Amino acid sequence: MDPFESSSLPQHHSHGRHSNDGVYMFLRFPTNNGTTVGVVQQAVVLAQRAVTNLRGRFVGIARKTWDLTPSKWKDEAVVVFWFRTTDNARTFFVSDMRMKQPDFPAPAGLCDAWAVVRAYIPSDELDLNTFMLSEAQLKRHTHYEDYKEKFASRFASLLLDYRAQPFVVQSVGAEMLRRYHVSRDTLVTVHLFRDPAHLAQIKRDPRWHDIITLQREMADDNCSVFTIDTRACP
Repeated sequence: MDPFESSSLPQHHSHGRHSNDGVYMFLRFPTNNGTTVGVVQQAVVLAQRAVTNLRGRFVGIARKTWDLTPSKWKDEAVVVFWFRTTDNARTFFVSDMRMKQPDFPAPAGLCDAWAVVRAYIPSDELDLNTFMLSEAQLKRHTHYEDYKEKFASRFASLLLDYRAQPFVVQSVGAEMLRRYHVSRDTLVTVHLFRDPAHLAQIKRDPRWHDIITLQREMADDNCSVFTIDTRACP
């Protein structure tokens, strides 16, 4: 598998666009020290039938996230769904009686939501519960082809050496559902790992530091890591 063919980064996708691998829908919200998590968990449980009817599935919920730039815990949680198309993801989000409310999750109502097309079906998908979400904006002096060659290809090779799944999402921009304000030329990518220990093992490889240092010279990157629980309410 070579995720870096010249056609591998799609343009910002329009309504209904999909690959055979479907789309991820992300819902990110502040936890307010954990007080909103229960509200969202209940909403996910109550939405299961609607998700299934729209040919989707609940992937998992991460009750905390780790910010890699800089390294610190964030008071944020993330819910991940899978749908066959962006149309299905949007239909679900705008029709769900709870999530469509402007104050969801109450009382702050500060969630953002978006959908991105998956580039391929990752092998051993059900065993890969740690997500690395990157939102990279190339610096003025950086050309995309240089970024792909000097960073992305090397980063993918490193992850594949450890049987992680790089660039499961590799999208230019995203389908904004609510308050996801990234520019249309932002490179939105997702990499999958078995668990935090798997990612930590890769980060100990000397190549990691060199590759990430180079990336930061070429792009401004907002990168977070979270591990999902496949049970909405454990």
